[in-house]
This record gives sequence, C-alpha cells and structure tokens, in this order.
Amino acid sequence: MRKNSPASPPAAPAQIFCGGHVLQSGFHAAPEWTQAVAVHEGRIVAAGPEARVRRGLRALELACETVDLAGGYLIPGFMDAHMHPLFGAVFQDDGLKLVDAGGMFLNDPGAVAEAVARAQFQPAGKNDWLVGYGWNPELAQNGDFNRALLDAVAPHWPVYLLSLDAHFALVNSAGWKRLQPLRYPAGSGEVPLDSRGQPRGLLLETPQFIASLQVLAQMPYERVARAFERFQQAALTAGLTTIADIITDPGVLGIYQRLLEENRLRLRLFASPYGPLDCHAAMAEQLRAADLDATRLALGPEKYLLDGTPGNHNAAWFQVYADNPSTSGYLTLSPDALTAAVERAHREKRDLALHAAGDLSVHYALDAIEFGALRHWGQHGDGPLPARIRIEHFDNVTAVDRGRLSGLARLGLLASVQPTHFHKVYLRVIEKVLGPERMKNEYPLATLARAGIPVALNSDWPAAMTFAPLEIMAAALAHGAESLDAAGALAGYHHWSALALRAEAWLGRIAPGCAADFVLLNGDPLKQPPEQLHIQKLWINGNQQAV
Repeated sequence: MRKNSPASPPAAPAQIFCGGHVLQSGFHAAPEWTQAVAVHEGRIVAAGPEARVRRGLRALELACETVDLAGGYLIPGFMDAHMHPLFGAVFQDDGLKLVDAGGMFLNDPGAVAEAVARAQFQPAGKNDWLVGYGWNPELAQNGDFNRALLDAVAPHWPVYLLSLDAHFALVNSAGWKRLQPLRYPAGSGEVPLDSRGQPRGLLLETPQFIASLQVLAQMPYERVARAFERFQQAALTAGLTTIADIITDPGVLGIYQRLLEENRLRLRLFASPYGPLDCHAAMAEQLRAADLDATRLALGPEKYLLDGTPGNHNAAWFQVYADNPSTSGYLTLSPDALTAAVERAHREKRDLALHAAGDLSVHYALDAIEFGALRHWGQHGDGPLPARIRIEHFDNVTAVDRGRLSGLARLGLLASVQPTHFHKVYLRVIEKVLGPERMKNEYPLATLARAGIPVALNSDWPAAMTFAPLEIMAAALAHGAESLDAAGALAGYHHWSALALRAEAWLGRIAPGCAADFVLLNGDPLKQPPEQLHIQKLWINGNQQAV
C-alpha cells in the first residue's frame, strides 16, 4: 500500500497594493493611472481596477494581504542602466574627496599632495590602497602632476587617485608596482612617460579603467563590501531598485557574487564586461558555475570606449576644441576595430554599450551599427538583429547624422544619456572647451526621442554629481528645446532602461509577469515637478525595503 503523500503547504498569500494610484505604462501606450496591483511570490499577477483585481485573486484561491498606499502614487522602481557603483562607493565616498572648501574639484598639484599628506591612512590589510577621487582632468597637462608628487607625501603605501570624470588616474610608485603588468590594447589610451622615459604615474582612458578594476580586486573585501552597502542604502533611499555597473571584470563580478551569497546585495545588479579585457565568456561561465539567482545578478551589455570626455579633451570631434585648437580629441577604438566588435556582437549574440561623447565618435558608432546590420542581414537574411546596441552619453550629433537617426531607430539603436552632466560644476568646463555653437547641440534628448530612439536616463555616477532619479529627471525636463516631457522622463527610467538591459519582459513596468519592484511617491510624477516629489516607500520582489 502506498503511503499518502503529505499535504501541500498552503500557498503564500498574495498582496494587493491599493488605496492610491498605480501607474500602468507600456512601450507604445500612454501612461495612465489605475487602482490596484496584485503580487504573488514576487511577481505581478494582475493590475487594474481594485474590484477586478480582487476577483482575480479569489479565482486563483489565494489569500490576500492589503498594502494601503494611503493616497500615494505607485510606479515601477527606478533603474539606473549606467553607473560605476564601486568607483563611487570606494574611490569617492570611502576615499579622499579631492575638493576645496568651496566644493570645487582640486586643480593644483600642491593641493592634491596636501590632501594625501593629511589623509592619516590606516590600512585595513597588507593589500589595502589609499584611494581618492575628484581631481580636475586639466591637471594631466601639468608636468608637476606625477607620481613623484605622491611619493614625497606617501612613499610607503600604494596611492590611487581618480579624476573627476573617472577617465584618468594618478598612481604613486608603490601603486605602480602593484599594478604590473598593466596590459591594454594599443591605441586605447595612454601611460605618459617623463623626460627619462619612465611612467609619470598617469593612466589615461583604458589603462585607467583596467587599473581601477585591479585596485578594487586587490583591496580587502570587507572594506569594499561595507562601502558598497553604504552606497546601496543611499540608492534605495533615492528610489533605485536596479542598477548596472557599466565596467566590470571577473574580479569585480566576484565581489558582487559574494555580496549576493552573503545576502548583502539588495539591489538588482547587472555587471557589464569591459570589452578590451575580452572577459565576456569568462564572466558568463563564472555566473553559470555559481548558479545564483539570475534575476538578482546578471551580465549587462559588453562595454567599449570609443573616446574620452569633453572635459579632458579626449572626446573625439570633427572640429578642434574651442580652448585648445591643437586637438580635436582622439578615438580609443579605431573604426575598423569598432566594426569588428559590432559584427562579433551579432555573431555571438552579445549586447553592446558604446561610449561615444564627441560627434566624431558618435558618427563612427552610427556607421558601425548600420554596417553591422547590413552585414548580418546579407549573411542570414532579414529578421531581428541578435545584438542590441546602446550608445552611451550621445553628447552631440552632427546635422547630417541627425538625418540618419530614424533609420537607426528601426535597427534597434538605444540611447543611454545622463542629463545631470549639465550640472553647473561641469558646465563651466564644457562651455569653455566646446564653445557656444556646439553647446547648442549638447545632449539632444528630444531629437533622439522624436526620431523614435528609446532614451534611457541614468547617472554615470560618480562622474556625475548625483544618482538620484528625481534629480536627473528634473534635469531632463529643464534642458531647453531638447527637454523631454514627464512621460518621456519616466519611460527613460522605466521601460527604456529595462530595454537597455534586455530585461523588458520582466522589469520596468507594472504589468502581469513583471517583478514587483515599486516606488511610492507623494505626488503625480506626470503632473508635478520632480523637485516636489519624494520617495515614501520602496519594494523589491514585493518586499518592502528600508529607505
């Protein structure tokens, strides 16, 4: 005789969020408010009028717990698809803040040396580093800004200082030794030499990013983890439920894996492999072997830099810089190498995030995207393109290239833009280096949106002053003729960001099947200025988080 099987445990109760306003929106539908949303086991099962949602739960024979919205406005959790959380948490917030008493970023070698001398560094272990963030990139042109400057005040411990735009770094001699061997693709950046042919200690563009990842991997794990947790709490308080670390490697992915295994990773996180390291396959295998929850930690698009930033004169333009007619910037990835990367992305079904700031780098990115699509269709016939390609920053577009945007939208091009790069701290530099004519075309948000290109909004923190979505939305709404409307700004943080992370099937919307990641606001974000709004509550997977 067979034994009776034990009774199945009762299903977990569902939650119904009601008593306020619930935002429903889609890729092609105008956003509108409804009354309720039902959640079961972390996923949305219904949304709409409250009576209908309750009838649906009864039909599923689910017990129901009510979450009273108290008249508030429930929207999807905010998603930041482009930031550098460990750079900000460790180098900036847990390191030296290289600013003066007025909050301006240091632009004098002696002031940087004095800040290091005052640091009173207490290493957390033998592999620890003295790190800092925020020196003005213009210092790279000063011959006195070198590793000897740091050696004089910090000869015993490795020192690593990131520039304001996080594209340059200065390292002392002890740190330089710890970074060896430092390998990077030819032409992707620079390690300047002094008059004796020795490294000055400056790392420009790709060498800096590779070195920064090495520094993070070398530092004591617990120091990095605690710094991340402090950032994470601030991110949750700001309304973020999902973030993407846009430049990572296997070592940094290992940090995030351990945080998840220790139940310390509360945000959803996408980690983008850094293209010059060719580590995508290794990181994919790393996650597969770890067998962790892929809805909490996953790979983002592979990241390539095409140029630098306007503020460091490395963004690549058709015309010379207004304040330095000897240069128009430079490309850190050749057009041929870029085309090969796009072709490989389609061949291996890898999404790409292409950093392009100047109008020349944007032009080459558009060329490569068009050519890659034609090449793929020529080989495989018409159909959806395997790789999804984003242009990061998209600072400026020539008049000729603006005419191409609608066609590129049909190829699936996405834009990933950071409106708070127009903060006054940056503007005084950008206006000087670009001149008035180019400034008229900086950050063409509305132009991109009118062309049908999804515009994901994000922070690029710490290379921008804030990661708070409401502040960034406010900047997008106040950008003159290139401003977005409120619906476009919300879409930029919701379904367009989900699209940028290939997570649109389950993130970025309040709809059945999507994750129950919510933010409760005190007012209507479609009608009230973001400055009047604040975060009241936040949920991830239906679980309320402390904010």
